[in-house]
Amino acid sequence: MLSKVLILSLILLGFGFLVATTRISLRQTVIEKKAPQTGDSVKSVILPPKLSESLPKIEEVIGGRTEEFGIYVYDFDKNDSLKYSEKTTFDAASTVKVLVAIYAFDQVERGNISKDTKVGNLTLDQHLRLLVNRSDNNSWEILYEQFGLKNIDQFGRQIGLENTNLIDNTTNAFDLGVILTKIARGEVLNDENRKELLTLMQNTETEDRISPQVPKDFNFYHKTGTFEQDVHDIAIIEGRGKKIVVVILTKGNTVLDQRNSVIGQIAKVIIENSF
Repeated sequence: MLSKVLILSLILLGFGFLVATTRISLRQTVIEKKAPQTGDSVKSVILPPKLSESLPKIEEVIGGRTEEFGIYVYDFDKNDSLKYSEKTTFDAASTVKVLVAIYAFDQVERGNISKDTKVGNLTLDQHLRLLVNRSDNNSWEILYEQFGLKNIDQFGRQIGLENTNLIDNTTNAFDLGVILTKIARGEVLNDENRKELLTLMQNTETEDRISPQVPKDFNFYHKTGTFEQDVHDIAIIEGRGKKIVVVILTKGNTVLDQRNSVIGQIAKVIIENSF
């Protein structure tokens, strides 16, 4: 009789332990399932939208305007791009001075010329500063004569430019994006010359297009271009651990201040949707 009572007690004790363990297990399971859902919900709120999602906002900015636009944006972190008439041909204006500078630095690296070499009345180094930072057309012409338009044009094709023609001085947003992307990735020039080129692309002679939209603590490197009806700005923007390339080309007969303003509005949408 005693043994039966003992056995029954043990059975009840085991059952109670099983129930308690099951409750704990069930409670842990519920907690484990809820936690990832909460975390996922928070992440989905803080993740910025894709670049493509900013296109409707850009179309709102340029909708109804009479100018033509060519836009190319590349986000290195997301490997994501935004394209709007990126293959439309524009007068390159001064934007291709960046390509001329890359070629000149490349010739230095190959030992074909020194930065201290006199080219006309100035050294190559002085011409490069005037060319990129001050957008000086005299230095542009002198360096074209020094290196040859055809040589620079061929160099452009070698680095991936498909629709840039220095003879006609034409290009498109995509090709200019290729140039900036290669600079940002370090695929052209050694570190020393690449850093020097980027420095020349800061605090330039024209800072009233993309520039006002860039947060003060960001790194901003760019080159503007203005010729007759064509007004452009092309840039590398770095901040908050991210990096993007922005190319905004415009063509039309509106006044310069209006064009600068619309470039700034487009840039604002891009930056807000990228960082």
